[in-house]
Amino acid sequence: MTNIITLLSDFGSQDGYTAAMLGYLHTHAPTHKLQEVSHNIEPQNIWQAAMALKRYSRHFPANTIHLVVVDPGVGSERQAIALKCDDHWLVGPNNGVLSLASQQYRSVTAYALKNNTPWWQKHHSFDGLALFAPASARLATHPEQLLEFAGAIENYHQLTFPTPELIGDHLVGQIITFDRFGNAITNIEKADIPHQSDLIAQCQQQQFPLRPFYCDASADGRLSLINADNLLELALYQSSLQQNMSLEVGDSVSVRIK
Repeated sequence: MTNIITLLSDFGSQDGYTAAMLGYLHTHAPTHKLQEVSHNIEPQNIWQAAMALKRYSRHFPANTIHLVVVDPGVGSERQAIALKCDDHWLVGPNNGVLSLASQQYRSVTAYALKNNTPWWQKHHSFDGLALFAPASARLATHPEQLLEFAGAIENYHQLTFPTPELIGDHLVGQIITFDRFGNAITNIEKADIPHQSDLIAQCQQQQFPLRPFYCDASADGRLSLINADNLLELALYQSSLQQNMSLEVGDSVSVRIK
């Protein structure tokens, strides 16, 4: 059995929050390897964390526990959940951050963590240490005791991509997030644009011709491409499109599809 716990958060590295969780996990799940994925998720950016988790979770070995703490609702009545996704576990707040990754698996069973176990605590500002790290350690070391600290639930919060709208001969979508390079990732999927050879995306009256890779950009550096998540992405070669055009999540992006 592979013993890995991954950790994704928006804690950064300067305040000791990440180290506190790592210390707890090393102490209470000492046989498990801890893999820090990133702590540079933008503060409270559930979408960014959800897309990151979706991108990497399935590539880890069976029995990996993926712990995610991006939790604007910390201290509130939102549930803490664990999802059994085929042979992986996803652990985190019930705010949608686990949902995009879970949609990739064939079988998903959801559990809400109980609040009456001896090790369970609730904290008004740091549930990562008080709740999620203990739950992950318990799941790692005593999975056979799952129903002692969690109860099955039918539903959990789902994030859904906004649906692009067909207006005339243009498919109009929007920017849903940015990566660390400042590339704009949209909600327009590869399957939405069947004729791709001469596609030109538009955003803020600027054109972004479809290219197979970044360095094949047009003379002004602008391009669009289908990224590894099969989503249309806008980019400015070797620069940040987000900063260059002052783009924001929700900005409109269109492509002509007829």
